[in-house]
Amino acid sequence: MGYVKARLNQAAISDIHLGNDNVPTQDICDRLRQAFPANKRLAELDIIWIPGDVFDRLHMASSNDIAVAKIWICDFLRACKACNVRVRVMEGTPLHDR
Repeated sequence: MGYVKARLNQAAISDIHLGNDNVPTQDICDRLRQAFPANKRLAELDIIWIPGDVFDRLHMASSNDIAVAKIWICDFLRACKACNVRVRVMEGTPLHDR
């Protein structure tokens, strides 16, 4: 009995820390859009891992950082769905990802 060795094309985004005081959330989201544009390169991936620490700390739902982050998250997930890329988000440090 044999097996098939399949190649898994994957990427990881970790320690994003949206909403931190040192780098504006808009700048982080712009860089993430550049790193993962909805194009042929994204479509070559099978899965993107996000192993925690998406946010830097607890934020109020009405904060501007959360609004900017929501737009990026929605755009990112739509692009991944259109390119048939799975996304797996793992819980990060409780101090960051509550």
